[in-house]
Amino acid sequence: MHAVKRALENEGVRTPKGGEFWNTIYLRKRILDDVYKPHTIVEVNALVEEGLMAAEVASRLETGLCYGIWWYNRRRITHKQVSESGSGERRYRRTTKTEKKPRSEWIAVPVLDAGIPREWVDAARHTVLSHRQTSKRGRRYWELSGGLLRCPGCGCAMTSATTVQGERHWNYYRCHKRAAHGARSCPQKKTLRAEPLEDSVWQAVSNLLTNPERLRVGLEELIVQEQSTIHGDPHKQTEALANMLENVACKRRRYQDMAAEGLVGFDELRSRLAELDDVRITTERELESLRRHRDHIAELEHDGRIMEQYAGLIPAELESLAPEERHRVYRLLRLQVVPGQDGNVEMTGVIGAANSICQSQTTSA
Repeated sequence: MHAVKRALENEGVRTPKGGEFWNTIYLRKRILDDVYKPHTIVEVNALVEEGLMAAEVASRLETGLCYGIWWYNRRRITHKQVSESGSGERRYRRTTKTEKKPRSEWIAVPVLDAGIPREWVDAARHTVLSHRQTSKRGRRYWELSGGLLRCPGCGCAMTSATTVQGERHWNYYRCHKRAAHGARSCPQKKTLRAEPLEDSVWQAVSNLLTNPERLRVGLEELIVQEQSTIHGDPHKQTEALANMLENVACKRRRYQDMAAEGLVGFDELRSRLAELDDVRITTERELESLRRHRDHIAELEHDGRIMEQYAGLIPAELESLAPEERHRVYRLLRLQVVPGQDGNVEMTGVIGAANSICQSQTTSA
């Protein structure tokens, strides 16, 4: 995020209010804002709030176009006047309280598409949401930190540690949980030498990058695994769930009309509406689950295209990559590293779709 901030400032791009300096928190919010994410007609119809205007809004959407979503009614703002006594007279002041409403109360408003490709938005969101700061302790870049290296004892992320003896620095990875909470929290008492472990992992990754076919097969296996969690055609399921939400909205309006005409009592109306709300909530959850699976597959395919650029490098160029670039490659590969008690290192992700095991030359202390 800081690199994006600096790039915008160096290029002279002004903030929306004309400022010179950008804020990383603002940039992160814009990346996660559904206004900039294109949604299909089916997705928009599923998100539009139920009510009398839902059918009218849906009828105005043009088939074949995508729309962003602006969320209305996200916050509850309460104003209150309180009294204060002092110096013999009573004074009043106005207070404001802002709280975030449950997502179920948000109202989706379709807006014009921002023109940003869906895969760009998904890739940016994945980078932001999965990012964890890498360690720079000991004046070095710890390329396996930030959640990539997991403790074999408890599964917690391993963190960096440096021991100084005179002018010599000894760099280790250790279990964060055990370091923070003591020996009872994790049975993994050994620390791992950083340099041999990092070299071992990079050697295995380099071998993968110099074998594009194996890289392609690993990526395809991950995509197949993700697709296997969905039974049937996801597009047909999405349409069916969207139609179900539309039917629920229609039934809700009919019940409200019947209550207005005195055909049903308010007790029965509340009971019927509660049943419809249960169906709506369940359907929305299933629809959101399908959407997450589809977005994840799109992210894998996008990252696979980026990995092809690294796969085109010759071994000498791979060997010269800086630790920061290696860390970026690990992120693209969805790499998770778990060192074993026997000196082996198990890696999962694109490289470990077939549970690849590499022999490590690490030493423990």
